Amino acid sequence: MKPARWVKQRYFQVQGNRHWVFAANPPGGPLELCAASAVSIIRHVKIRSDANPFNPEWNAYFARRQGVR
Repeated sequence: MKPARWVKQRYFQVQGNRHWVFAANPPGGPLELCAASAVSIIRHVKIRSDANPFNPEWNAYFARRQGVR
């Protein structure tokens, strides 16, 4: 039942150009909620639809895929 101004001052901070950063300053050091924009996008290469890991004919294909990583 606290007013909005109290909640904003207590739980949200301004850090650089970012406003409304959900953060806290506990005795161990400052903590902030991770921003979704800080997570890099990792693309993946799709597996061919006819590839079967249990078929020995595809061993070379899956070996090449392991080398791509």
